Amino acid sequence: MMNQKAGIIYGVASSICFALMAVSVKKLNGSLNSQNIVFLRSIGHIILLLPILNFKKSTLNFKVMQFALYRSFFGCFSIFIYYYSLGRIPVSDATLIIDTSPIFVFLISSIFLGHLFNVIRLVSLLCFLIGLFFLKKYDGFESDQISYFISFLGPLAISVSFIFLKKSSHALNPYQILFALNISLLVFSVVLSGHNVTFLNEIHFFLYLLLMIISSFAAQITLSYSFKHLDEVAASTITLLSVLWTCIADMVLWKSVFSLSQVLLYFFFISGIILMKISYKWGSFRDMKNAFKLHF
Repeated sequence: MMNQKAGIIYGVASSICFALMAVSVKKLNGSLNSQNIVFLRSIGHIILLLPILNFKKSTLNFKVMQFALYRSFFGCFSIFIYYYSLGRIPVSDATLIIDTSPIFVFLISSIFLGHLFNVIRLVSLLCFLIGLFFLKKYDGFESDQISYFISFLGPLAISVSFIFLKKSSHALNPYQILFALNISLLVFSVVLSGHNVTFLNEIHFFLYLLLMIISSFAAQITLSYSFKHLDEVAASTITLLSVLWTCIADMVLWKSVFSLSQVLLYFFFISGIILMKISYKWGSFRDMKNAFKLHF
């Protein structure tokens, strides 16, 4: 049974957890590289997942696991890129960029899954392009263009993983998919770090590590519960609050001052993201207007 109030609470909690994860990763980046952070995160998640996993032998065939592993590969890549970005650009910028994945999901799925353009999607893409214009005007981008370009590989990888997720989600539950992702993260992080895994010897960094593991795990779980009580558009839109929380963190913890170009960049990117999510429910603004009339 759907409970909208519970769905909103879970969605807000998920956005706070995502923001806490981003802040803790940013704090850890001074002592650990991205590979070490991902390695320790995957170990923590696997430990948390083992008690609640319920594998069914009938689902563990090669074809199903093949798509789950493909999805995990691109999911790993997006997480590595996101953690890399958190260490080099402001937390709020990295979070905003990774949240543009719905734009890339549509562009990729229009090629591979045959998703069609409609009016709302065209307006969404226009907002995204205008946002890119203000990104070019933004001082932070000018100071480290390479890191910003690399950070956009994250949402691109998410869009590719979405294709494989669609092919495996019918046979695996979310915990099994998350388990496959963390096994892949564990393997890739060890390979990329050259078997040289660093462990923390200062208590405050250990606390940030613990916060990162718990908050990232809680973010995934609360998000899944939010989707149970709200439709996809509402649930995924609420999680965009993580951008607001990370903006506050940037101002409080790193004394960031937001320029007009940066504010406009956020406005157009977020508008484009929300419109793209809406487009999967309504094909035109008229359909959306009629739906609101029926609801209210």
